[in-house]
Amino acid sequence: MAAAALPACRSSGAAADGAAAVARFVVLGEAPAGAEAAEFRAPGGSRAVFAPWESDGSARLEIERAEPDDSGRYVQRRWAVRGAERTLVREQRLVSGDDGAVLLAEEINHAEKVEVVFTPPLVVVPALLTSGVEARQRARMAVYPLGDRARTRARGTVEQTIVVGQTVRVRTPAGECDARTLVSEFRADLGASKVQNRTETWLAPGIGIIAEQRQERTTALGVPIRNNRESWVVIELPR
Repeated sequence: MAAAALPACRSSGAAADGAAAVARFVVLGEAPAGAEAAEFRAPGGSRAVFAPWESDGSARLEIERAEPDDSGRYVQRRWAVRGAERTLVREQRLVSGDDGAVLLAEEINHAEKVEVVFTPPLVVVPALLTSGVEARQRARMAVYPLGDRARTRARGTVEQTIVVGQTVRVRTPAGECDARTLVSEFRADLGASKVQNRTETWLAPGIGIIAEQRQERTTALGVPIRNNRESWVVIELPR
């Protein structure tokens, strides 16, 4: 199905960076069934700006995607922006699969000072984006100190399930669009440590991520040591 079946965001006419604007994300209802993941592959270089939901926009997240190389590999970077300060939070090294899937090979988490490698690369957008499709995967995960892959901090197995949801019409500070929902459940067994992440993502063809909710939980010997939540919505479309 052509990308035109799911229109890009239509501007709401509101200023994305207005001081009084509140960053809200509203699901308006179901939209016509949409497209396959091939519309998301080889995304090209872009930059989009996000703000936390129900926020006055004082904080910012910028997502930058590099142009893919000839093998379909590219880097996506997330920056935290407060005023004039711009801090690199994490880098994701991604691959566009031949079938249209998007795969995560490595993640460099600057905030937590670790590097994570997945073998085989972890699916983040399945090849088939039909509502109700469930994609399951098992992989191995290795965690290294930032900048030092000669030492292994943790190693173990990963189980992930991605469920493709309906196409919905949504309203963001950047405008209205049709988006496909993905819900990912990620579990990693790293011996003494266990990781459980849940991510809900809204994708618009020709644009990519327009909103995301994420919860990350980690326990060590059964004791909770990390419970992070974040929700972002686009306020400035990719360019």
